[in-house]
Amino acid sequence: MKRNFLINGAAAVLLMAGTLQAEEVIIRPETPADYGSGASARQDFYIPGEGAKEMFIGHPNRNTRGDRALIRFNLEPLLLKASLLKKAEIVLYFERMYSQDPEESRHIVIERLLDPVEELSGATVSSRNAEVVAEYDVKRDDLIFRDNPSSQARPSDPARFDITELLKKELDAGTSTMTIRISDTRAEAEPNDTGAGIGITLPVSPETIPQLHVELNNP
Repeated sequence: MKRNFLINGAAAVLLMAGTLQAEEVIIRPETPADYGSGASARQDFYIPGEGAKEMFIGHPNRNTRGDRALIRFNLEPLLLKASLLKKAEIVLYFERMYSQDPEESRHIVIERLLDPVEELSGATVSSRNAEVVAEYDVKRDDLIFRDNPSSQARPSDPARFDITELLKKELDAGTSTMTIRISDTRAEAEPNDTGAGIGITLPVSPETIPQLHVELNNP
């Protein structure tokens, strides 16, 4: 049995089987200012979440821009529960893939920005002060609604990346926000001379936007 409630803007789920066993907190970007995408090759080009239909990673057209996505998570709902942390995962859905080869995969890298980020911008997109959290080869089978792109059915299962130890360190240090950056390193390593987009998109709908899933032990 699950019971949903809200805690400081973060969705939480009580996982119950007769007695309370665990609490799962799902943290999504709180406002459009907490996500967006921009060109790593141009610090003056950044698209905030306001009005965005998706976040592009790679080269959206013949320009070799190296677009990357930024997502900022508010960790404040977790600070007083740091000692209860059991598991933490970054959860990603992938929407569309752009490639000349239908069998090709896209190699994405997830990084954590090391500097405090008060405002997401083009400078954040291209910052070199970051550490790799996870890497993943996205295949067409990973895309949501892969059988029918126009379907309103439940999305395909997302990709999950364990960051339990990282989040524990962040909470122990009293960090109130964490910003991650997602890039397509294969696209960035090669110039785009195809005349078409190369890369992948991330959805921004409330259900499938990049999110942080945290499981807490009983106090």
